[in-house]
Amino acid sequence: ARRPLRKKPLLQAAHSPPSSAVREPRSSLQRMLPADLPSARAAGYGPLAQSMDRLEAVWRCSGTWRVEHEVADICGLFICRDFLSPAEVAAFRLVFAAHQGWAMYQWGTIGRKKELASILQRIDFGLDEMTAEGVAAQSKSFTRAIGRHQQRLIQLLEARMRQVFALAGLWRECDVNMMQLSQIPGGQCLGHHFDRRDKWQEGIASVAWSETAGQEDSRGDEWTLGMQCGPSNNVQRQVQLPMPAGAAYILSKRAQGRTAWCSRHKVAHESCACCWQHGVWNEKSALTRQSITMRVYDEEWGREASSPGPG
Repeated sequence: ARRPLRKKPLLQAAHSPPSSAVREPRSSLQRMLPADLPSARAAGYGPLAQSMDRLEAVWRCSGTWRVEHEVADICGLFICRDFLSPAEVAAFRLVFAAHQGWAMYQWGTIGRKKELASILQRIDFGLDEMTAEGVAAQSKSFTRAIGRHQQRLIQLLEARMRQVFALAGLWRECDVNMMQLSQIPGGQCLGHHFDRRDKWQEGIASVAWSETAGQEDSRGDEWTLGMQCGPSNNVQRQVQLPMPAGAAYILSKRAQGRTAWCSRHKVAHESCACCWQHGVWNEKSALTRQSITMRVYDEEWGREASSPGPG
């Protein structure tokens, strides 16, 4: 038996209707795809395959990207503000529109007057035995197997993440085995939190943009990456980092809050005064923030606690 997680989920999960992008009829989504791609009927495949073809057609395999490291003197935080081009973002929107069956996760309200809902829609892809991040093992986690087209998506992003964030030394001797698609509506957020501190290997990579074009940037509106060192009742330091649409970032070491880097070796979602929690604020935009997060699940996680002792 695996080591049990917390009895109460960090995030409550429930089915929700698809977002406006997912609710598009199949024929409407096909009209969104460029005319130079074959129709689903003629080619024998659907909108997801076509949208991945479009993404691969505009994907840059080489280029020049500017990377900031140890941002705001936070150990293990890397940011690339020009990670995606406008054409790549447009293709990612089609990929998101082709996915269905989004689950709704809610984490209460935050803000001085509890005015902000901490809420998002997401789809988790990963290993069969893996529970979704922030969901207790006893709860249905909605984790799906990584399909052929999701694997194509992971391969594109993983290769560029490794190339652009070479200084971060991402995922040494392992490959990404978890991908999370997320949508945070305009005017909402995801409050400060740890991704489970002892469950994921070194390096959590995310990239984000808006569901539709913004007034100043075709990739969408700016959002805020919030970093907080210390629990809410003992905050040591707090940083708000404005992020343009199309930016990517890496959380590792103490920015990730991994147990291995914690001076008190905290596990799960336990608080400490030396590591950083992260959060996402989309309250200044009316546009839905879309993002992809990739992690490496530690397949040995929980096994050591259940292994029989000598004799």
